[in-house]
Amino acid sequence: MSEQPTNAPPIVLIHGLWMTARSWDRWAQYYRAKGHEVVVPTYPGFEIEVEALREQPEIIAEASVPATLDHLSDVVDSLDQPPIIMGHSFGGTFTQLLVNRGLGAAAVTIDSAPPEGTNSRTVHTSPVSSLAGSRWPTTRSIGRSATLERRRAEQPPTAARLNCPGDG
Repeated sequence: MSEQPTNAPPIVLIHGLWMTARSWDRWAQYYRAKGHEVVVPTYPGFEIEVEALREQPEIIAEASVPATLDHLSDVVDSLDQPPIIMGHSFGGTFTQLLVNRGLGAAAVTIDSAPPEGTNSRTVHTSPVSSLAGSRWPTTRSIGRSATLERRRAEQPPTAARLNCPGDG
């Protein structure tokens, strides 16, 4: 069966450390079935299976945040429209850093390791224009272990409910 084109925004899923893109397999399948283009990039050097990665910790030791962030930025920039960026654990940190670079239409972090100046129980509510002059947008607590960040463009994107696999 061929997929029908949709206006659904693409979704970029970013894995955490000691994981590979394979950790998102069910999520990618779920969102593709909902009409989203799903991109699951891996960090440079993490192209191997997770079992092999755990046997070769030097790959993680030699990885750098700037190089990985630049790689992920290139992935997001290559898409036809700004994606929803979702990251787990250290992938959530990269998600926040990508948003801080002005990338993505919206972002969701799951159990993120927060960059300096944030906490993992935060919803960011400032418009994109406020990001240019400050390090982090204004925040308010939501009392959950996940972080949801949605940047508002001049025209807000069409509202979409993002279900998690298993939501039904």
